Amino acid sequence: MTILNDLAYVKKEVEKRLEEFLDEKISEASEISPSSREMMNTLKDFVLRGGKRLRAALVYYGYCCFHGEAGDAVWDAAMSIELVQSFLLIHDDIIDEDTTRRGGPTIHQRYHDLHLERYTRRDPRHFGESLAIICGDLALALANEILGNMPCNARFKSKTIVAMNRMIHRVVYGECLDILSEVENETTEEEIHMMYRLKAAAYTIECPLHMGALMAGGTKKDLERLSAYAIPLGEAFQIQDDILGMFGDEEKLGKPIGSDIREGKKTFLIVKALEKVHLPQREFIKNVLGKRDLSDGDLKTIKEIVVDTGSLDYSRELAQRLIEEARGALGNYTLRKEGKDFLAGIIEFIVQREY
Repeated sequence: MTILNDLAYVKKEVEKRLEEFLDEKISEASEISPSSREMMNTLKDFVLRGGKRLRAALVYYGYCCFHGEAGDAVWDAAMSIELVQSFLLIHDDIIDEDTTRRGGPTIHQRYHDLHLERYTRRDPRHFGESLAIICGDLALALANEILGNMPCNARFKSKTIVAMNRMIHRVVYGECLDILSEVENETTEEEIHMMYRLKAAAYTIECPLHMGALMAGGTKKDLERLSAYAIPLGEAFQIQDDILGMFGDEEKLGKPIGSDIREGKKTFLIVKALEKVHLPQREFIKNVLGKRDLSDGDLKTIKEIVVDTGSLDYSRELAQRLIEEARGALGNYTLRKEGKDFLAGIIEFIVQREY
């Protein structure tokens, strides 16, 4: 499959560059203190632990939509978006109280365990979360450092930095909506759409594409056209993520099935199920939503309700409609073949992905 080859090419290149960059930062940190070195080593392990590098690939091919072979500056931008993702994941894992990420411990869990090994004062959980927050902040600072040092046109560089940081604003607003949805009595379908546009679409698809396009001299009109493709595709990506999070393979996902239920998240699967169920089932869903010690039996019942109410089918059909919207937007847009072929391939990749 060509798209997998394209992703593998970017993954190999960007991870090689990230490793070299992070090793330099480990050397710098070693001159400051042992704890600084330890944190940089911890961050390096987390950043290089895996992942599809989809965002990095979208930066690279977003550039290729408008320009030929990409230079070091484009790879720098691709590195930076991966560090931003690490920043967001580290903080998101704290918010969601997750203990695993990509088959290994989350940063706050690692520091929690470190506290148990070394220290007796203070609370291990607070210790772990405190150092994880700082580690996430460090990842964001490194991302901005890379962008600031990119060897490219100063105007294009400035626009790229602004685009990335504006995306972070939107993700923060989306995360706020997500947290509030966990405590609100009712959450509407439109509110879920807004949350997905701000969180998933903005930082998974739209911003990386915009960064690549801006580095190639893309215009405001170019960005608008890319957004017409990116926003529905990003929403579809998140809906597929929700489905995999409830019905997928735990080993492939690298995190427990049912995490969204344990965290009390209102996804399309849950919102549509709540619309259709009778009162006893509604009360059951509300009682188990956010239950950290969710049993296998409770999860099985939730999954059965989601299937029986048609919520699973509805979510799949909605994702398909959004994918068709993205496909239509891309079809109406003239781009360089290399970039456009990749964007078309990503649509199929999202439809078929299992993790």
